[in-house]
Amino acid sequence: RRHVPNEYDCIKKVVEAKIGQCTAVTIILDIWSSKRMCGFIGFNLEAVTKTFEMFTAFLCIRQMTGRHTGEAIL
Repeated sequence: RRHVPNEYDCIKKVVEAKIGQCTAVTIILDIWSSKRMCGFIGFNLEAVTKTFEMFTAFLCIRQMTGRHTGEAIL
């Protein structure tokens, strides 16, 4: 367990540095429900660096309560 926070910090720094090299960034969100009707929202980032290298990163996932409305997303 103690290794997870350290690994998270290392990966976060790498992703932040890579995002800093990007000239175009798109954040994509996806909302879905499990078979047990638990709602989730996830965020991905897709980008292109200055050297035209494509870059994709999974940012986060959160459980949603209630309906999947615009108000619930905000």
